[in-house]
Amino acid sequence: MNTWQIPLMDAASRGDLDGIKAHLGDVPHVDVQERGWSALQLAIHKGHGPAALALLEAGASASQTNSGHYTPLWRASVRGMEAVAAALLERGADVDAQDMEDGKSPLIIASLRGHVGLVKVLLGAGASLSAMTHQGMTALEAAQRACQIRKGQAAERAQEVLALLTAAVDSAVAKNDPEAARVAAACGRLEAIERLLGAEVDCDAPGPWNQTALVLAAVQGHADVVARLLEAGAQWQRPTVRRIHFERVKLGDDALWWAVARDRAEVVRVLASGGADLQRTDAWANTALHHAAQAGKLQAAQALLDAGASPQVVNRRGQKPVDVAREGSFEALAELLSAD
Repeated sequence: MNTWQIPLMDAASRGDLDGIKAHLGDVPHVDVQERGWSALQLAIHKGHGPAALALLEAGASASQTNSGHYTPLWRASVRGMEAVAAALLERGADVDAQDMEDGKSPLIIASLRGHVGLVKVLLGAGASLSAMTHQGMTALEAAQRACQIRKGQAAERAQEVLALLTAAVDSAVAKNDPEAARVAAACGRLEAIERLLGAEVDCDAPGPWNQTALVLAAVQGHADVVARLLEAGAQWQRPTVRRIHFERVKLGDDALWWAVARDRAEVVRVLASGGADLQRTDAWANTALHHAAQAGKLQAAQALLDAGASPQVVNRRGQKPVDVAREGSFEALAELLSAD
């Protein structure tokens, strides 16, 4: 049954090349949408590579998005469609465009799914190795996770992707630019950070999503890198350009809150000793300790308490951290917080 009112959309959903050509003249423009979908996005979503290429040849925009900020390249990365991805990049698609829901970039998606050829295409187009999801996962971490959970041939592809990314990291950190610092920090390459600082590279420069080397090191739990960057003058908190969420809580680019979100207790201690404001609050008057309580991060909460964070601060819902922990049924954490 035809579920699409626009014939071009129906043809794209079925990968019908003749139908696409026949109905291009029936629409005001090739990027017309129905129910939030364009013909190009729909063809890629359904895995119809030739149909997607035909629509691109007909002038479909490579940079279009829908309400979820899903780009054609993002969808091609899910499917592992190398030819389509290459065509999109040739037409100006943003190689690092992230979706709004999870913050995955095309490289992170391809790394998770073991799309070896696509990873090569994206790296060749300059995809960022320091991009991270809303939960702080980079492409390298995605590949490492894939190696742990995949079996058989999928595991072999995951290993191949990991090797490609590792080589790309080695190449990236050898350069003298802020992206090298961000990649080195994310991967715990302290010796590279030392070299870059010696070369007077700005190791505190934010990336496209305002992620800094310090935030990336904090997310990945590299306490030694965090300590060195703080010593070099890195800001533990900076004005937020892009709001990032962790579960129900919106985080800015605050290294302390990121460390708490990932339960990086040692990083929390380093940041606290480096002057991070333990009582800083977000728009809902939540402190880092509230964040730890909400996410059930026991080790991070202990580190915050040891550093002097107050468990008595009340947020806009009238809750102390212990109340938030109880609401989430984190009993051990609630007991820890109530003891103070």
